[in-house]
Parts: sequence; structure tokens; C-alpha cells
Amino acid sequence: MSRSRTSSPAKKPAARGAPSTSGEPTRAVLLRRIEVLESRLDALERLVAQPSPPQQAPSRANLDDLEPVVVDTLLALDREHRLDGLVPIPHVRRSLPGFLRADLDRVLLSLERRFRIDLKIANDPMSIEAPSDGISHPDRGLLYYAALR
Repeated sequence: MSRSRTSSPAKKPAARGAPSTSGEPTRAVLLRRIEVLESRLDALERLVAQPSPPQQAPSRANLDDLEPVVVDTLLALDREHRLDGLVPIPHVRRSLPGFLRADLDRVLLSLERRFRIDLKIANDPMSIEAPSDGISHPDRGLLYYAALR
């Protein structure tokens, strides 16, 4: 059995500057893309070169000033919601919207170190309302409740 070959016409090279028919970008398209990328890179470099405003970490005195506010909030939430002394940390966070998460965590841990409160873990983190609002502790697990001493 012999197969007959059909000859396909030879493709002529595209004229210089003419759009490519093979789906590959032309030189003009590539140059335009390079220009766009360079302008974006320049904008990023200007953005990075701008000095950012200094981040002022709260001083120890400021955190000490926050401790009475946290203790008062724990007392008020316990009385208001009749929580039997175990106040969920997410309730405290919602009651103190002006606090940064890290600041509140530091204050709660400081109060516990000074034996003013106890921080209790959530026995089953899957059954609580907002596990991400607790304090994840590497040794103890998810600290989720605060109890005044």
C-alpha cells in the first residue's frame, strides 16, 4: 500500500513589521510590553523609596494604663452576661474595639503573669464561636477564657 503525499504550500516569511500569523507576539508588541513593565517597575521603586511613617510601639507605661480598663471590662461583661466568671476573650475584644489585637493579648498575658486573672483554654476549639479570636499559645493551646482572681 502506498500512501500519497500531499504537498503543502511553503509558507512565506512575514514582511517586516507585519502581524505574525503564528500566534507569536511581534517585536512591536514585545517592545510595548517592556515599556509597560518598566513604567510599573519605576512606580514600585518610587513607592519603596518613600519613607514610611515610623511605627510607634506602645510603651510599657501605656500597656500598664490599659490593664485597669481590661479588668473593668472583664467585670462588666461577667455581670452583664452572667458568665459565671469565665469571660470569652472574643467578648472582650468586641467590647474594646480601640485596642490592637497584639496589645490586648499582651495585657491579658501580663495580667495572668501577675496573678490578676487566669487564662483558660478551650477544651474543644471546634465547638466555640470564634476560635480565631482567642490567643494561640504554643505550649498551652488556645487560650479562650479570662477569669478574674
